[in-house]
Amino acid sequence: EPMNATALVTADRCEVWAPTQNQAGCVAAASQITGLGADRVTVHTTYLGGGLGRKVELDFVRQAITVAKAMPGKPVKLTWSREEDFTHDQYRPSAMCQLSGGLDAQGNVVGITARVVSPSIGYQRGPARYDNPAAVDPSAVEGLVGNPYSLPSMRVEWVRDDAQVPVGYWRSVGNSHNVFFLESFVDELAAAAGKDPLAFRRTLLGSNQRALALLDTLAQQSGWGTPVRGRARGVAICQCFGTLVGEVAEVSGSTPATMRVQRVTVVVDPGTTINPDTVKAQMESAVVQGLGTALSGWMPFSAGSSRLSMPWPASAGVR
Repeated sequence: EPMNATALVTADRCEVWAPTQNQAGCVAAASQITGLGADRVTVHTTYLGGGLGRKVELDFVRQAITVAKAMPGKPVKLTWSREEDFTHDQYRPSAMCQLSGGLDAQGNVVGITARVVSPSIGYQRGPARYDNPAAVDPSAVEGLVGNPYSLPSMRVEWVRDDAQVPVGYWRSVGNSHNVFFLESFVDELAAAAGKDPLAFRRTLLGSNQRALALLDTLAQQSGWGTPVRGRARGVAICQCFGTLVGEVAEVSGSTPATMRVQRVTVVVDPGTTINPDTVKAQMESAVVQGLGTALSGWMPFSAGSSRLSMPWPASAGVR
């Protein structure tokens, strides 16, 4: 579903119909554009044909309200083209991370340091909050800060990259790249210690019984430790927004061209669950989106703006 909204502005009312994740922001935008009080604005939230953070933004809603204000009494329906949708997106922050760690003589982790560099979603929306050099955007370090491990020592540093690319709250936000950084490094530490990656994670979890139960269930459900022919297994865990997730991927192929993800086993502990089908849908769609993004999703930038080229070439430039 591309960006879209419908707005109706009269002398004393403003109504908005939009697939929005930010109703309060819609009310504030309508009040600012029309001059009407918030009590004169009604927002009807339609079903979202995909949100994942993009529909927190208000650009498409503001457009519809602005046009409707110029045509009082007439409802205005705005729908972006797919090309507009792609080239005027709010992108996930690009990020790099340098990690270092130490092991004792028994192969136990004594400490990890992580230094992540990325643009700030919060800074682009409210620079004044981050003018203090010591200020940290929580979304830039989540996944490193708040991870499920019980480490003797962990230091997390963040360097703001003031890239001009518009960035937004992509699904799972900072966890989407920081967990990849951390879990990849945990695998490197496990290899350096000569230990099984899943068993190594058990030692890092300490007395975190909830996470240990999740990891044990994941090992059982995925068949971890049983032989597989022509495939390799990888494991990762994440603590995100109060939910614990563990996944094991079975991958075949020895080169990028021949690589295939054959199976992904997911175990999730979200706490109290109202609708199990919603949890299942969230996790299945997250796996599909993650695979699509990692294996084929990219957007090139040239001279400061994005360029949409379809079909995309086989060799991706900037991911």
